[in-house]
Amino acid sequence: MRIVLSTLSGILGVPYRVFIPCVLAPAWIFPAHPTPWLVLGLTLLSIGYLAYEHGYKPKANRDPIKRPQ
Repeated sequence: MRIVLSTLSGILGVPYRVFIPCVLAPAWIFPAHPTPWLVLGLTLLSIGYLAYEHGYKPKANRDPIKRPQ
């Protein structure tokens, strides 16, 4: 995609201040290596699942704390 953008911008005479951000934008939106994003997504899903299962889910049959009188 960057090759096509570079060719068209050269033919059309696009200034560098416009060309450089436009070339960097596809690199951020479509990373060449999706593995880090996949690992990050799976990690966040795992943390969310564990937080739900062990922290935020209501506990059934929980006895109230008995205070001395």
